[in-house]
Amino acid sequence: MDTATKVTRILSTRLGTRPGHPLYGSRMYLLRDKRADGEASVWFAKYAHEDITRSDPSLMVKEAKFIEINGDQINGRITLHDETQIPVEVQL
Repeated sequence: MDTATKVTRILSTRLGTRPGHPLYGSRMYLLRDKRADGEASVWFAKYAHEDITRSDPSLMVKEAKFIEINGDQINGRITLHDETQIPVEVQL
């Protein structure tokens, strides 16, 4: 599985929903009712950093940039420490 697929899968999976792997996934679903403002950007970055690293310690996030909330979808960009940039679209 490539890195972009791993990151997208982690961010698209609700934290605690995988039997046997309760710490796999993210809390992005908590942004569902947030407005696309500075607060949402901070939460996006926090969740991306913590949740990706916890779910797969080999993936180290350097930067998580929130772009927009479009209906039930969050768009952003994740930059890893090896400078790989991954566009993400997460369905809420």
